[in-house]
Amino acid sequence: MSLAQYIREEQEFLIYIHASADEWEVYEPDRHGTPESIHEGYVVAYLNGEVLEDCANTESLPPGIDYIKVFKKNQEVMPQCVDDARVKIQHEPSPYHPSDGHYCTRIRNMGSVPFKVRRFAAFRAIGRQYRISTVSNSWFTEDQFRNWFNQKTEWLAPGDEAVDQDNYGSGNGYWVFEIEFDTGEIVTVKDGPFRWWKRVLSPAGCSMLIVVFIFIVIFRKMFL
Repeated sequence: MSLAQYIREEQEFLIYIHASADEWEVYEPDRHGTPESIHEGYVVAYLNGEVLEDCANTESLPPGIDYIKVFKKNQEVMPQCVDDARVKIQHEPSPYHPSDGHYCTRIRNMGSVPFKVRRFAAFRAIGRQYRISTVSNSWFTEDQFRNWFNQKTEWLAPGDEAVDQDNYGSGNGYWVFEIEFDTGEIVTVKDGPFRWWKRVLSPAGCSMLIVVFIFIVIFRKMFL
């Protein structure tokens, strides 16, 4: 995403401009120019200080800002999941990266009881099992969920949803969410089989659909 896209987002981010050497300044349009004119030399972070995008080309980071913590690689197997109609998980094309590998993820509370996501992770097929597959080699935390999915409150109320507009990943796998209801009940749920529409809406998928359409038209004219 460009700096202009981050600023137009409904979600609030921390944006810093690399002024000189190790000096950083909070972005101000009147001082640093319009976002459309800035293409490098900036860092965008979530409100928890975790880097979302680094376009600064420097080894330093603003005070209080850091990259996502990466743990030792492990082979944790996907836990047992249940189908729970109170939790709805949807994927759709990302408005910012409408290409293969990027998508928008929505989680909606379809029940009558508030809930929160305690932790979440992606699991990918390795052999006959699904094993954890994240950039951190671990589960993402409740704090990361609330920042990434732009959730303003601790609990997701009935009818409300949390949205990550620019999620990413590919392959044969699932996103798994550990949900806690305010009654104390805890369930683990997963999304559907890994996003068939990503392949259909990718450049390669669209090209294949066009080829198939042309073939059908030619076939009908020749033999019907």
